[in-house]
Amino acid sequence: MNTINDIWIVDDNEVNNFICESLINVALPHVQVRSFTDAQDAIDALVADKSQVHRIVLLDVNMPIMNGWQFLDTYVDVTQQIQSLNVIYMLTSSIAKTDLEMADNYPFLSGFLSKPLTKELIVQMYEEQTNNSK
Repeated sequence: MNTINDIWIVDDNEVNNFICESLINVALPHVQVRSFTDAQDAIDALVADKSQVHRIVLLDVNMPIMNGWQFLDTYVDVTQQIQSLNVIYMLTSSIAKTDLEMADNYPFLSGFLSKPLTKELIVQMYEEQTNNSK
């Protein structure tokens, strides 16, 4: 069984990151939480991480410099080994139909979720991914 050990939040909004971190810490106190306000920093950290830790990545769509779609396009180029360790969900306030349609172009994207994040959703994602990795 491969347990999810980390949850990473990639969102340029520091307030949203703080709220998500707080909810995750309450819902899953045993999981490490890390947040990034720059998507490129998150990609660089994923590539540099040699820990072989299984994680969930919550990714915002609308960010400056590198948006969520650009993150996913860059992520496609990382090694299969890294991809097998990460489960990515879009967590966004976007309700644009085009965003939902674009999400279908990324088979490794596990879901398209609407903000705000809730404790129930955190637990559900964690349990689904922990059960899927058995």
